[in-house]
Amino acid sequence: MATSAASTTGLQARILLSLSRRMVEWTLVGGVVIGLTTVDVVMQKKASNEVDGLAEAAAIKSTLGALRTTFVLHHLQMQVSAPATIEPERRAVQRNPFELLEEYPTNYAGVMRENQTAQLLRGKWIFDPDCVCIGYLPLKAEWLSSPSGDRMIWFAVSRSPTPFMLMQRERYMWNGDVLD
Repeated sequence: MATSAASTTGLQARILLSLSRRMVEWTLVGGVVIGLTTVDVVMQKKASNEVDGLAEAAAIKSTLGALRTTFVLHHLQMQVSAPATIEPERRAVQRNPFELLEEYPTNYAGVMRENQTAQLLRGKWIFDPDCVCIGYLPLKAEWLSSPSGDRMIWFAVSRSPTPFMLMQRERYMWNGDVLD
């Protein structure tokens, strides 16, 4: 009986040792799975942020392109319809360039002065009649960098009799690329 009790104790010890080894193995497997899942989530979040930034840059460029195209069409229309006797300065009277579009962009917030932009929602365009410029407040500030550290992108609208032009106030970088 003593041998049987010792044998049972030895068996129990081996079972416990085997179970503890299994626990360690499964704990390690679980840790690896959790680690890989965490890395995957972080990488997906980073990729998602990058896609968001690229999409916003494309939307900004699309709006600027629509305005520039409208400027050229407006200029041609003025050349055809305005009598030659009207001075070029009067034909090129500056107004809100967004009014030249067939319809306002969905993210156009209206006329607002630069000193009022603290209340502006992210992702919105404005026209400032004081500086005769358009401004955009990015959805995610980390994508934009400018020499002045301004939180908005500003484009002055030229006042020349040729097609209006949009000129950057400063050199804006969007995730390392020049935004123009």
